[in-house]
Amino acid sequence: MKPQLEPCKEFDVLAIEMDSVYKKALIDHRGDQLLVKRIKASQVKWIGYRNSYINSLYTEHESKYGDTHKDCRCTELNNMQRFRIDQLKKWLDGSCGNSKCLDSRNSLKNEES
Repeated sequence: MKPQLEPCKEFDVLAIEMDSVYKKALIDHRGDQLLVKRIKASQVKWIGYRNSYINSLYTEHESKYGDTHKDCRCTELNNMQRFRIDQLKKWLDGSCGNSKCLDSRNSLKNEES
């Protein structure tokens, strides 16, 4: 079992992983400029959403939320980062969870078959 990172250090690790998966998705789909444009736009909007959501959870000065504020904030961010990483990975492995529903995550996989 690998040692558990402090939540804010884990956030840094997850941010690097998310950026890596995001860049790989852009590279893998570089032949479809519309898709690349939309992945980029969704990433910018997702980061904005993430930040707005976190700010809505912690609306007051840190002291109001106690000594664990920073760790709690980072834990919530980490949960969101993991979710986004999973979303981005679907553009890499071509899975959308429902084979009946074709979309940009699995359309290339089907074209290669």
